[in-house]
Amino acid sequence: MNLMIIATTIAYILLLLLMRRTWLGIKNKRPVVSEEVDISLVVAARDEVANISALLESAIAQKYPIQSYEVIIVDDHSTDTTAEVVQAYKASSDMNLRLLRAESGHNGKKNALKTGILAAKGSVIATTDADCLLPDLWLKIISEQFSGKNSKLIFGPVAYKAMPGVFQYWQQWELAALIGTGAASWKLGMPNMCNGANMAFDKSTFFELGGYSDNEHIASGDDEFFMHKVYDRYPSQVHFIKDKDAIVETEANTTIKKLFHQRKRWAGKWRFYANKKAMLTAFMVFMINMLLVLVSLSFFFPKVSLSLWFGLLSAKYIAEALFIGQVMKFMGKPCRYGAALLLSVVYPFYAFFFGITGNFGTYEWKGRHLR
Repeated sequence: MNLMIIATTIAYILLLLLMRRTWLGIKNKRPVVSEEVDISLVVAARDEVANISALLESAIAQKYPIQSYEVIIVDDHSTDTTAEVVQAYKASSDMNLRLLRAESGHNGKKNALKTGILAAKGSVIATTDADCLLPDLWLKIISEQFSGKNSKLIFGPVAYKAMPGVFQYWQQWELAALIGTGAASWKLGMPNMCNGANMAFDKSTFFELGGYSDNEHIASGDDEFFMHKVYDRYPSQVHFIKDKDAIVETEANTTIKKLFHQRKRWAGKWRFYANKKAMLTAFMVFMINMLLVLVSLSFFFPKVSLSLWFGLLSAKYIAEALFIGQVMKFMGKPCRYGAALLLSVVYPFYAFFFGITGNFGTYEWKGRHLR
């Protein structure tokens, strides 16, 4: 048992050090181009009356020619006044804004996005979430990547809006780990994670590869599954945009209940990955946290050394801090290593729990019960 613990810990540390080195090695040189591409920003919105106005404000504030982009909001059967807010904004703004309704009887984010993509006039589709804020150079950077690099798909960094408190810091630390892992894994040739809140792709490629046709039965994963398909066909034309001016901000969860359902949704799609290399990092994370849980529970039994638990936890924390701290620094977020250390004691139980329960039962998302 001790040998397995030591071997797994060493493998995990080496993986994180490789991720850190790879993250630091990602350089984003923005191409110099004069041609602007036509972009359609497609957003699926359900019950987002509290957030949609801020998103639209950030969309119209883009430093990109207003005639070169459109914004398509697809109302996914909202039960609030999201659609009315969009209509009012359309009437008072010069932005090329369209409101579409998701097809009746066809629920879910993927269906809503597909509705918008089918109606889009741009050659490039950009996606974000209705609770996000877009940096003002976002569309310009997207255009540069497609006109200057012949990209098929790009994905970029996402951070939570600044909020005080340990609960929000926990989420930011975890999101930074996911963003950094997704970027480093892509650079290493085994892409696993990306975030549809900051993503863009060639529209013709979407239809060429069948869009979401092979994963429509899975409620989430519109971003990752499609990215995997594009990478499998065009590996040299998928790029991560490591640019501070391209960081999209989104809302952190405000309650434990919302965090529970979001993390269960995220964890539930891992088992559907077709590319097993993409599951390597998730498997290593699960294994190291499972071992920490088992060692912690072993305190109830004789002959278990406290130093084993402390050594495993310390090694894990140091490796994670070295990696995640760099991603936090890039995002302009404070690195509170003391708070991260306290959280690291609880995190193994949290990660182990969702690694198991993410494969079973249902979760709530936008007022729907999904499996």
